[in-house]
Amino acid sequence: MASKEDFKKVMDNFIDPNSYKHFLLMNGEKIEADLAYTTVYKSAKKSIFLIDNYIGLKTLELLRAAKDNVEIIVFSENLKNKDMLTQSILNDFKQDYPNIQLKIKNAGTMYHDRYLAIDYGTDYEAFYLCGSSSKDAGNKISTISKIEESLRDMYHDLFKGMLNNADLQI
Repeated sequence: MASKEDFKKVMDNFIDPNSYKHFLLMNGEKIEADLAYTTVYKSAKKSIFLIDNYIGLKTLELLRAAKDNVEIIVFSENLKNKDMLTQSILNDFKQDYPNIQLKIKNAGTMYHDRYLAIDYGTDYEAFYLCGSSSKDAGNKISTISKIEESLRDMYHDLFKGMLNNADLQI
């Protein structure tokens, strides 16, 4: 049986749209999935750090939702698939959106899940576990879940270890 505390946690996700913590992305709900990712990206004041091995143009399109002058670092292996990011697409994106500070770094080969850090290194940093790549969200049932504050240090260290990674050669 759910307690009042459990009910409050669930309601916190729906009362104030600026405090969303968890998103359930349903099969075929691609627009809802895009809205979920852009909601999280728009919340960033300083930085967005994304670990995702399957990036493509749609990944960049969704990151456009970030406010101007928010640092964006995508850590990826850019694994080969039909929607993979090419150097030409990246060059066009950077030319069309010069106000977006985008870097793409090598993630290393040890990541299966996707992780997202918002405002890394600030008092209000937040971390998310993302089931599907943003470019594929809505194709199958997936979740974006905010990681509880009690685990923040562990995820902070995960990203800290990656900041000096080499730029990804696309």
